[in-house]
Amino acid sequence: MRVEFVYPAIAGWGFDCYGRTIETSWVSHGLAVLSACVKAEGHTVGLLDLRRLKGWKEFEDEMRGRRPDLVGVYISSVDFNPALEAIERTRALLPQVRIVVGGPHPSLVIEEFLENANIDSIFIGEGEISFPRFLEEVPKGRNGKPHVVQGEKPDLDRVPFIDRTLFGPFEKSPAPEFLPEPFMSTIAGRGCFFKCKFCQPAEAKIFGKKVRRRSVENVVEELRNLRRDYGMRSFILHDDCLTEDRRWVRDFCEKMRSEDGDLRFMCQTRSDLVCRNPDLVGEMADAGLRLLIIGFESGSQRVLDFLGKGTTVEQNFQAAEICREHGVGIWGNYMLGIPTETKEEVKKTVDMMRRIKPDIYGPSFFTPHVGSRLYEYCVEQGLWSPDSHDDFRRNAPAPKLKGMDYEFLFKALELSRNRPWIERTVKWLVRRTLGTRNLMTTYQRLGRIARWMRLRHD
Repeated sequence: MRVEFVYPAIAGWGFDCYGRTIETSWVSHGLAVLSACVKAEGHTVGLLDLRRLKGWKEFEDEMRGRRPDLVGVYISSVDFNPALEAIERTRALLPQVRIVVGGPHPSLVIEEFLENANIDSIFIGEGEISFPRFLEEVPKGRNGKPHVVQGEKPDLDRVPFIDRTLFGPFEKSPAPEFLPEPFMSTIAGRGCFFKCKFCQPAEAKIFGKKVRRRSVENVVEELRNLRRDYGMRSFILHDDCLTEDRRWVRDFCEKMRSEDGDLRFMCQTRSDLVCRNPDLVGEMADAGLRLLIIGFESGSQRVLDFLGKGTTVEQNFQAAEICREHGVGIWGNYMLGIPTETKEEVKKTVDMMRRIKPDIYGPSFFTPHVGSRLYEYCVEQGLWSPDSHDDFRRNAPAPKLKGMDYEFLFKALELSRNRPWIERTVKWLVRRTLGTRNLMTTYQRLGRIARWMRLRHD
């Protein structure tokens, strides 16, 4: 069969956005691994990445010219609208083609797809086993109502490495001074052990309650191949929390130190894990760790407890100090506009980030994610009523929650980055150059200019 995947990740960016930012250069590992599995069974695979197209006319021309047997559309919550647009246009062009959907949003909110007559099948959960099997048994004809295909959990060491040719192998480095290009991403495991209310239980619904991880040997073999075939110099291990398994990380570091070459990497962790295992940070630094993403989230202990984070404000400070001691850069993630958060608690977060001074600031306005406990809380409390699925973008200019003072939050965000005089100067230049008076639009453009200038701290 000829399978055509559609990746509709243009919400907030629009067409022809590929490579403009870090986010618009990411590879979809979900589609790339399915491509590898499908090709292994002898099928032909193509991709229509909307980020690389000029508009819907080009999409229709490409779809018409390729005439696939089956179209698979990957759908995250934020890309729901362009995904449905792609489905409707595909159905109008190719009335008999089989259209299937998968990804996190169908897995979490299947009811939004069950009555869509343009969709033939809905894939839930992981698809490495169910999707290739489905291609061997595709139902003939269409009955006007989608049926559900339940995924199965694969042995991750038996899953082929992702198909790097589908998207193109390289991604933009989020911090070239720490992670030189060519830069690539990989994922060692699935799931998360922790219970943060802004993620769970959505994560567990898709991947299960336990964390499953590829063997160290399997991951190192993939990295070895990427360095040999593409000249990769740095990478991210994009697991939700890599350091939760201390033994796995130590084994990985040992294997990395024995490899020839100077590969550098980044990964994600939590402040409490850094504090409990300060020696592990040193081992990781010796193995090539150059940047550690830490979810500090808030400078208020009450808010951290409300989030179910399981960390303390003091651990946030201690974790930053440990990273500095080992020469590891800090990517500090934090949120503003959290439900029940007071202005005084926002100021505590601002003070925390000004004291930590991360090498890279990762701020966001709290956005309720489908399937999470805080999403349910916001709906129950009448705080969340998005006008569009586009509002699921965590940095979108649209206000997220009712009753939030977003003008205050933008000012707090500016102060938290510890360089207000630079921000004000660049903001003035943006307004003069781009002619906009919209504070939120200005801030987005400001962020791009600031990243371009490599402004990290005073």
